[in-house]
Amino acid sequence: MARIASFLLLTGLTAGLVGCGGSPTTTPSTPPPGSAPTTATTTPTESTAPDTPAKPSADAVATVRGGITYSGKPEQQLTVGYVELTGEDWLGEGISLPLPKEGDLGVQAESGTKPRVAVLAFEKGAMRYEFPHLPKGTYLLFARLAGGPTTWATVEVKPGGDVTHDFKLEAGKGGTVEVTTPADFTDVVRLAPSGLIPAEDKMFVTINVAMDINFRVEHQLWLRGRQVYSGETRGHCKGAVQLKATVNHKTEFKPGALLPDVALKITTTEAKLFYDKLVIDHTAGLDGEDAKKVGDFVIDTIKNVMPDLERQLLEKGNAAIVKAAGTKEVKLQLDKLMAAGVVPKK
Repeated sequence: MARIASFLLLTGLTAGLVGCGGSPTTTPSTPPPGSAPTTATTTPTESTAPDTPAKPSADAVATVRGGITYSGKPEQQLTVGYVELTGEDWLGEGISLPLPKEGDLGVQAESGTKPRVAVLAFEKGAMRYEFPHLPKGTYLLFARLAGGPTTWATVEVKPGGDVTHDFKLEAGKGGTVEVTTPADFTDVVRLAPSGLIPAEDKMFVTINVAMDINFRVEHQLWLRGRQVYSGETRGHCKGAVQLKATVNHKTEFKPGALLPDVALKITTTEAKLFYDKLVIDHTAGLDGEDAKKVGDFVIDTIKNVMPDLERQLLEKGNAAIVKAAGTKEVKLQLDKLMAAGVVPKK
């Protein structure tokens, strides 16, 4: 679509034309009477200040580690894990290890793939965990005993900056940590310690729409009230748009109703325009293969002269679609729909 606009712009114009470092310093001194003049030379010395440590790059990774204090029964499952609050990086259901029995010297569990292999281990009479190679971000760490207490904490991981956090599993702190990822959706991870943050009735929807597009645009060039050029450009392409939206839904039962009323709130969050196989069928009095060659030449020229034009036009189109779609609210009275035969009766 951006290519179409670029092509039409250049076609109209073409048609109209056709129609501080330093050296040692010497300081004079005042000699005593009767003595020969002398000079005092000052030589720069090397600084003994320590070198400034190199700043880690934004892509540097870090390790989160710590110890776990607990009170549980032997063989009771201990689980630790993490979730990135603003991305896709999480350790599934966590990594688990049975609590050691008396006399155990060491036991270890691993999860994940290299280089990000999470470790939960019992050694030297203490339990410890380690999550290596985590990129910068905000993470929720959690630890729980099966059938027992749960604890969690939020930590900030900076590039190359290791973090230490010790867990203490207290008998009075219960609940679970729930990680919810909607099917086929990887842009956002929603999580909440149970009982701390209420869960939302929210769905994530992706809609893809594709169609064949035929276009026809007329060109006219006027000079001092006289038309000096008139023509048209025709072509076709395949166009598509992908929409992402969140759907919040709420149900309400009314007295005497068999089915609830459903309220949907649909918010479009992202739009992406695509196009493919753009072909010019007619321009400047040419048809068929000749028109296609002229069209390809003009499009390639515009891409070389204004390489960012296509991206800018697509971004404007995406923003316009999101703004126009906005948020829509839909209310469905299922009882009335069933009475009308829209909802089949069982």
